[in-house]
Amino acid sequence: MKRVQHAAAVTFLVYATITLLALIPTTPAVGALGVTVDVDPDGALLLERLRGAVDGLRAVAWTLAPVLVVGALLAPLLSMTWLAALARPRSVSDALREGASRYARAVLVSVVLFVPLLAVGALLAALPALAHLLFDATVDARAHDLALLGATLPGLMLLVAWSAWHDLSRAALATGGGGVLGAVRTGFRALGVKTVGVYLGLFAFAAVLGLAGHATGAALTGSGSLRGAAVLLLLQAFAAGRVWTRALWLGAALDRVAPRDSGTARLVPVPDPSPPEALEGPLPPELSAP
Repeated sequence: MKRVQHAAAVTFLVYATITLLALIPTTPAVGALGVTVDVDPDGALLLERLRGAVDGLRAVAWTLAPVLVVGALLAPLLSMTWLAALARPRSVSDALREGASRYARAVLVSVVLFVPLLAVGALLAALPALAHLLFDATVDARAHDLALLGATLPGLMLLVAWSAWHDLSRAALATGGGGVLGAVRTGFRALGVKTVGVYLGLFAFAAVLGLAGHATGAALTGSGSLRGAAVLLLLQAFAAGRVWTRALWLGAALDRVAPRDSGTARLVPVPDPSPPEALEGPLPPELSAP
């Protein structure tokens, strides 16, 4: 928590940047996701819903593409600036300089980790495809959908582990722990069941905040400037909560990759204050046996 407190200014900068980038594609994207789809009530509902959402997003791809490109270019800078501020107390300008100096290495970490991401993506595509072949949607559409969902779980868990590995590797860069490959190895060594559990728990909490924000906005939508301002403030409060939850995880990632002492005590010989000759000869009378 102390890390998050002394990085409050940079965390707010990250929140403001994300908010500004999200303002551009929000309206067309929401409209695309709300496209009405003709659904066969006896068909495979999951596939048809997904197909309808993809068709809707394709219509706004030209609006989303520039924002996604800008966001992808800014992401390493924001990430390393944020980690620099979380690593130790510093000014925003100092954190930005630190983040900019590690921008190229942060990109290279993503490039190196893109290889295992391809393997995870292949698994995410292969297992549902296998389930689709094994379960005939024309016989039991619900069983088909459940099989598809179940087949995605192993790949999703690996994707969660990969995301935690990616953050841990960049956190290792922020602690100054060697080059790109060294940071990737440090991140992998820090990866474990407990670490993935912390990542998953905070990710789930952030997702709940996001869903709560959307549900609140849908429930309170109405006319009136005061009502609209209240809804906007609530939505931004939920969005800020997600950003602070992310800051908590990055602080935990820094704790897991921070260099530690080995913990072994080094024995230091203590010189005997008595000179060697004092130990020679007969014992003093008071120490002699009667």
